[in-house]
Amino acid sequence: ALAPQAHPGSLSQALDGVGTISEDGDAFIAVDAARRLAGARADDPDWNAGFEKMLAYAGSKGWLDPSGTAIQAHVEWSDPGSTSPDS
Repeated sequence: ALAPQAHPGSLSQALDGVGTISEDGDAFIAVDAARRLAGARADDPDWNAGFEKMLAYAGSKGWLDPSGTAIQAHVEWSDPGSTSPDS
């Protein structure tokens, strides 16, 4: 995720009910929140199988929290003086 500027409080507020921010600045998105946000797709067996495969892959790379209930998402803070979304 590319956040406009280093404002962890704002990101934390945006993640309320969905995830948290770790001490090192990465976001952790709750697996149950991801399913909830998927809406009706989460009831599709094919979508669910793909999601489970994604979770297994994330787990194999160390991208889940220790309990396996949240997916790690790296946050990159953009340069506050930049106007480019790629900065």
